[in-house]
Amino acid sequence: MAYSESLFVALAAWSLYFLMQDRWVAAAGLACAAGLTRPVGVAIGIAMCTHALARLRHADSRARILTSCALSLSGTAAYVLWVGAQQGTFVGYLDVQAAWGNGFDAGYSFARFLGEFISPAPVLTAVLLLAIIALTATPHVMMRLRGYPPALIAYSAAVTAMAMGASGYFGSKPRLLVPAFPLLLLVAIALQRSAKPYLWIAPLVVTSALYGAFWLNGSGPP
Repeated sequence: MAYSESLFVALAAWSLYFLMQDRWVAAAGLACAAGLTRPVGVAIGIAMCTHALARLRHADSRARILTSCALSLSGTAAYVLWVGAQQGTFVGYLDVQAAWGNGFDAGYSFARFLGEFISPAPVLTAVLLLAIIALTATPHVMMRLRGYPPALIAYSAAVTAMAMGASGYFGSKPRLLVPAFPLLLLVAIALQRSAKPYLWIAPLVVTSALYGAFWLNGSGPP
């Protein structure tokens, strides 16, 4: 299936790479292209704005930094406006999402979906929602405690929030989380420090393959 996550991840990864080197123009151009690929490209703009807050106080080229931040968000804006123009309404993108049964409710529908497998009790839904929030927040707290760049944390947190907070297509959650690749840095560092990393990599590869095959042949979209 021709999904755009692979192209988006490539653009996002190189944009963040250039951002970490303070190469603002290159980072902004790639961020704009990523935003034209998927609206979640706004997460890169958030990362750039976060990085800019720490650089503006000590930088002489404030105009270039601010312009780059605006450019990084322009791709997503253009994407949404183009869809709106095709639909003949300013909120056309939201209408398209609604037609697919998708939206954003901060994870409530996802928690209710998971709760139906156990019990339809509202209390369980609330508990699951809190658990989802905790599970998505914990890796970012760990990244912060270990001194990861705030821009990477902001990017990953934005992608994770948009993916987990979506109200539809629950089987697609793993795919929607693919762009949140900075989360895997914790795993990568742990594997690098391991004396025998293959003992961890092999089970992860097998589990990933089985999981992918299960969802690909499941009842819903992967």
